[in-house]
Amino acid sequence: QLMGAPIPAGASSTYLRTVLSTARTCMNAAMRYEPRRYDGPVTLFQATGSGEARQARLAAALRRICTGPFSTVALAGDHWGLMRGPHVTETATELDAVLERAGAEGNAIDGS
Repeated sequence: QLMGAPIPAGASSTYLRTVLSTARTCMNAAMRYEPRRYDGPVTLFQATGSGEARQARLAAALRRICTGPFSTVALAGDHWGLMRGPHVTETATELDAVLERAGAEGNAIDGS
């Protein structure tokens, strides 16, 4: 509801307090979070609807902590649209392909 979704009609004060408490807890955790360096492979799925400058900033920020192999997959739509409507099929196809490659590479490394 804090992200713009409508509050259900007849929502109780207990429900609203719970929503606010959850939001507060999530925000506090996000503000205290300190990412650690990660040396493994990373595939960044980027929504092309977010704009090139924002995509570049996000990739650069991740590259500072993700020092292993790094690739990006450009997907049509915006942040929320990747999981909805016409774009979800493309997102699922690309995710499946990345997971298949990761599985094949893992099998080649451990001999299974």
